[in-house]
Amino acid sequence: MDNTFKSPTIISFCTGGRMLERGLERAIGNVTVATYVEIEAFCIFNLVAQMEKGLVDASPIWTDAKTFPAHSFHGKIHGIIGGYPCQPFSTAGKRLGEDDPRHLWPYLQSHINSIRPVWCFFENVDDHLSLGFDTVYKDLRALGYRVEAGIYSAREVGAPHERKRLFILAVADSYCKFRRLSKCESRQARPVKRDCVEIDGGSKSLGYTESFIPGRLSVREGTKKPGFEDNGETISDSSCIGSYQVRERRQSKQLNTNGTSRRVEKWPARPGEQQHEWEHPRIVESGVGCTVNGYNFREDLLRMLGNGVVEQTAELAFIDLLKKHNI
Repeated sequence: MDNTFKSPTIISFCTGGRMLERGLERAIGNVTVATYVEIEAFCIFNLVAQMEKGLVDASPIWTDAKTFPAHSFHGKIHGIIGGYPCQPFSTAGKRLGEDDPRHLWPYLQSHINSIRPVWCFFENVDDHLSLGFDTVYKDLRALGYRVEAGIYSAREVGAPHERKRLFILAVADSYCKFRRLSKCESRQARPVKRDCVEIDGGSKSLGYTESFIPGRLSVREGTKKPGFEDNGETISDSSCIGSYQVRERRQSKQLNTNGTSRRVEKWPARPGEQQHEWEHPRIVESGVGCTVNGYNFREDLLRMLGNGVVEQTAELAFIDLLKKHNI
């Protein structure tokens, strides 16, 4: 049985709070993590605590992505996932790109080349699209992967905040060809014409293309850039949501842009709104610097959650991008 996407074995880089893993589990079910790669002490503490409680399967944790022994996993891993550091690309910082000492993409590229997974699933801030993503795209293409990417927001899945993230799903060319040849009958979607944004010399201008996903603004390479191949890969912007989807979200079941249904999630009240009856009371801080329940890792917790993705958004992104690969 092909477990490439049904019960995959993966390596998790820059794990953080496991939000990307949780999104993947929601999308495809059982996921086995061969090892975690995480350097932040609080995130490691949180991972170990979950393992000890039996909430997460016990797996080794490697603390430095730069020294990870990727060659040991050659040909043994279905997928690689991760949210590599966003500081080199985020407008919240200096946007030093490759000159930022926290820039880890070159190491991940090397690990992908050593491990040769069937697929890779990454996330980063949406600012990455205008700085650094072209390098990631070209590197993945050079390694023999087809690339689909999209900008998805937390608000799209019902959360009370925006939190836009760029998600990238790369699948090996050889696997795509194998899957397409093995299909007994191909399922073809009717193309729907819509506006898109063409990337041309770093600027974005409105163009016209065809998309199989209704209600989503696409970004497509309109003209060839040095080192790029125009293979029809598109970058989707989930902020373009039709009123049909908005109406559907009011129902007991929601309809994703990829046609799959998803359950309604319960989200806490927005700032300034009255709390829901099912919510826990807001935490009150005491005068000794800790919360009243004694938990004093507030800063670490906020940083971990702030750097993470919303698992429901990761679920939507993975399903949507996988469908675009048509495998």
